[in-house]
Amino acid sequence: MNEADFDPWRHSYGSASYAEHRDFYEKVAEAYPDQRYFNLPAVRQFVAAARPSRVFELGGWKGELAAEILDEDDGILEWLNVEIAPQA
Repeated sequence: MNEADFDPWRHSYGSASYAEHRDFYEKVAEAYPDQRYFNLPAVRQFVAAARPSRVFELGGWKGELAAEILDEDDGILEWLNVEIAPQA
């Protein structure tokens, strides 16, 4: 999978079905298994300011960010991560 493989997906993003998106993300996850990208200091700052009791995360891969934050913050009662890639 290379950069050119993303162009057709970008072009058809709005009209693709859920299954088509899932299939694409499955290929992305196979080609790029390291999806652990987040700005931990910025999230820590947000959590300290917002003090959420529940978090809804879209595309949190295998839950690495949740694990980092939940280890540090006992005020979060629930963290729901919705991820489309089947491998995660």
